[in-house]
Amino acid sequence: MDHHNPKDDDCIFTNKLNLQQRLKKYPFSKAVRIVAVSYHAPMPYDLENTGLHIKDQILDTTRVLEIKTLNPRQIARLTNIIYNTDYKRKYIVNTVMEGGCFEPRNALIFYDKKGKVFDYIEMCFQCLHARSASDKITIGTACSQKYDLLKSFFKSIGITITNIH
Repeated sequence: MDHHNPKDDDCIFTNKLNLQQRLKKYPFSKAVRIVAVSYHAPMPYDLENTGLHIKDQILDTTRVLEIKTLNPRQIARLTNIIYNTDYKRKYIVNTVMEGGCFEPRNALIFYDKKGKVFDYIEMCFQCLHARSASDKITIGTACSQKYDLLKSFFKSIGITITNIH
């Protein structure tokens, strides 16, 4: 059984950027539509052939299990998690442990005004790692609870978080 002690948390909400400032940052500045998805991934996992298939800027929904378009309130929550969650104390060394598995099952997909996918970020909640198509998107400061916050966000909008095993 997991015994979580809030005193051990190293994330804190900072409120350093307001909503307008957050929405001016890439990819939110370019996105007309943002969707959250869960999907099947091939086993064994192949980095070149992930379960998320985007070809010619179009999402292939063959392996997509769930897809939800984010509303403005959800986008505000998501940008708060990414940009306004930081370390409690600046002298803390990042102790987030990333595993070697990277078998993502969830992603955020960003669409432009032409309805084309211009970028995405895949997340593996088991090994605590994320990867974007452009390397321009991150989850922000990787304080220890950041992936828990993102996982809770996905669950709150009705997207399933699937464990690999």
